Amino acid sequence: MAERSDQEWIRLLKQDDPQTVQDLWVLVFTVASREARYRHHGIDTEDLAHQAAIAAYQKLRRSGIHSFRFDCSFRWFCTVVVVRE
Repeated sequence: MAERSDQEWIRLLKQDDPQTVQDLWVLVFTVASREARYRHHGIDTEDLAHQAAIAAYQKLRRSGIHSFRFDCSFRWFCTVVVVRE
């Protein structure tokens, strides 16, 4: 995954840059997998992580890009969205 500034993330996602869109999915799925393993011991975390990643990814693509206000890093913003899903 390429290192990008917050402004680059937003600009490239608004332009539907294929590599940036893929990197967003990787970021979201990685966070969802980590959080599912951390929070839900003893259950099938793979399905839980996949469902949370899909919901968070859709939310980020639909409205998250436009609601990001640079109060924190974009990667942290994505992490918060995933955890809430």
